Amino acid sequence: MFLQFHMSNIEAFLKELEELLLDSACPASTYYYAIEPVLKEQEEELIEHGYSSINVDMFTGQEAILKIIDAYKDMYVFDETPQKSRRFVQKHPGFVVATKNKREIIACIEKINNEKKAFRAAVVKSSDDAYEKWQNVHDRFNYLITTSAYRTIYAFKEDVHRVNFNWVSRPLHKAYTLEELKQKIDKGVHTVPLSYSRQSWLEKLEHDKSLLDAHQSAEFAVKRRIKLRPESSIRLEDAEKAKGYAASLPYVFFSPPKYHTHLSSLIAPRHVKIKENVGDGWVLINRRMNLYKRNIK
Repeated sequence: MFLQFHMSNIEAFLKELEELLLDSACPASTYYYAIEPVLKEQEEELIEHGYSSINVDMFTGQEAILKIIDAYKDMYVFDETPQKSRRFVQKHPGFVVATKNKREIIACIEKINNEKKAFRAAVVKSSDDAYEKWQNVHDRFNYLITTSAYRTIYAFKEDVHRVNFNWVSRPLHKAYTLEELKQKIDKGVHTVPLSYSRQSWLEKLEHDKSLLDAHQSAEFAVKRRIKLRPESSIRLEDAEKAKGYAASLPYVFFSPPKYHTHLSSLIAPRHVKIKENVGDGWVLINRRMNLYKRNIK
């Protein structure tokens, strides 16, 4: 099947990238920031209250190169004690500077990213049913975390002027009309969550739509806070402005950045409420959708 074909290619190209980086990476200019992993037993507490702290250890030199190579291959969470979380996917911020083999490394990373996209497309096409899709993947790849397998490796051909790492948790607020929400709910018929049968899921969607009809004179918005995650702001040498990038996997540079800010450990102030302020007049009416309504004045 195509899933096995694309995964085999990903693993083969990652091995090729490993050999290229071991040959060309500059230890003195390579940094890896090890984030303390989330355990399964911590999930509910973090969902409800957020983080109080996140410990980060910085590595450089040859040790950082080896950790970065391992990070690119991090696609599985095995059964172990203590059990790591499969919901809070491990992030791997950092960067490696390669001083040679630029053309070969860029070509290799493009092959990896293309195969990741093809693997994701094959997963999506494997079934409309969420449980069948889950079986199609995990019967072949035990313990695979698909979101980890999908992650892009960023390689920067241009010289990097500055890279700043930081922690980000942006709130999402998106307004919807009543008709747009009903269309959004209707699209859900093609993806049945694992905790529902198809029949019970269809009944749930119909209930959600009937709930909307009771609030026809209201305005609607989906509001939620994006999980806390490491990101970076990168400005290339010839660029006027910096651009933000996810820091899920280490970046590949081909010359050391002139300036960079390390990712530091996070300590959340005790008095700060993790729950977001949703604004005056907004009332939660559907927790599954993070859907709020406010009466039109």
